Amino acid sequence: MKYLTNNIIYLVAPSFGCTTSPYKERLSLAIENLTNLGYKVIKGKNIFSNKVEYASNTAKLRAQEIIDAFSSDASLILSVGGGEIECEILPYIDFNKFSNSNKLFMGFSDNTNTSFLLATVSGIKSVYGTCASSFFKIQKLEKIILDLLNCEINKIEGFSKYFNYHTKKKYLLEKEPYSIKKEIKSINKFKSEEGILLGGCLDCLTNICGTKFDNVNNYTSTKNEGFIFFTESCDLNPLQVRRALFQLKNASWFDNVKAFVFGRMQDINNSAKYLKYSYLQAIKDALGDLRKPILLDVDLGHVPPSLPFINNSLARIEYKNNNIYITYLD
Repeated sequence: MKYLTNNIIYLVAPSFGCTTSPYKERLSLAIENLTNLGYKVIKGKNIFSNKVEYASNTAKLRAQEIIDAFSSDASLILSVGGGEIECEILPYIDFNKFSNSNKLFMGFSDNTNTSFLLATVSGIKSVYGTCASSFFKIQKLEKIILDLLNCEINKIEGFSKYFNYHTKKKYLLEKEPYSIKKEIKSINKFKSEEGILLGGCLDCLTNICGTKFDNVNNYTSTKNEGFIFFTESCDLNPLQVRRALFQLKNASWFDNVKAFVFGRMQDINNSAKYLKYSYLQAIKDALGDLRKPILLDVDLGHVPPSLPFINNSLARIEYKNNNIYITYLD
């Protein structure tokens, strides 16, 4: 499947806008780079805005930007960044109206609020992947993303190293090298699993669960292939992860799940070390009774590099030689 039907990208800011350094400069460079690669970039009204606290604009106007993007000729709707309160746009969007769309939305972190509902309510594909600002410097990861979306490749693999968030030098117009050797953890002998990908940032998923926007049980009941549920966390410590998984499990979100894939947790405050309770143990305690194959610390989420995971797409995930391999099958 060719995910992008044309070369038009519509930039949106459903959460934060890019108004401070280095995000503003990074987005400007990203627009320049994408344009030089032959893409036509449409700039949403909010992408360089911070008209309200913790967001680019009011919830209603941020929602309208998403609606405008879906009404445009663009094939890729690309969020410029994450944030904190994207959930507040959900009452102003009728996701059922996007059910016949062939557009692809991409973003991660707070963008889970949009990408997850596009999968579970609209029934279309969306990408849990890097935001627009990452393209300020196009390296191996950005090339993988563009090649995958343009159907030049259908199989991607993880990196051997990652970037240590706790030594991050902020406010730089450069990318830190991946310097920490990756070590994936496997539970219940994860080798090769095939199913529909579904997931996002755990912090956001718990806000959706149980609300009127939660359509997971209806959505998963219509799929016979079973699901590979992927997730990671921005702010949650191990105990909070355990409680979040308890909530989703007991809301029946995992009833049709065949396997789980967890990214590296950002753990800003080194809480796992402070608590003397690991994310691995939290996941075992929360999901052990399901006896499903699980991977932890893969290239997914807030600790780069982060591979693109396409919601609502049939894929095969393999684990071998301390690495993850994703083959998209539709």
